[in-house]
Amino acid sequence: LKPFWLKHIRGPRRRVLLVTESSCFCLPPNSTAMQQANSGTFRSLAEPLARELVEALDIEHRREIEYMYKEQLQLRAELERVVELMQKEIVPRERLMHEMIENMQKSYEAATAHMHASLTDH
Repeated sequence: LKPFWLKHIRGPRRRVLLVTESSCFCLPPNSTAMQQANSGTFRSLAEPLARELVEALDIEHRREIEYMYKEQLQLRAELERVVELMQKEIVPRERLMHEMIENMQKSYEAATAHMHASLTDH
């Protein structure tokens, strides 16, 4: 039985009205046919909803993956830019500053030694 419509009838003789595409039945609420109809009804209602849910989840998953992929490409481009900046500008400038500081230190040591030598000679 593939139900088209179910209606619970209340009262002293509780029954369930089951309407299919070709016939109409009045069944006791706990009958085997009613249980099959209920499971069939649930399945017929749940399957399209499940497909819709899976489709929505798939769309959301693909959107998230695309967003993360684009973000990863942006981060890689930024990292490449930073590495190039470090290699071509910052590291050479730091090296030059270290050399200048070392030369200043050597000049200071030479001047201090010369001043000490000239003071001890007098």
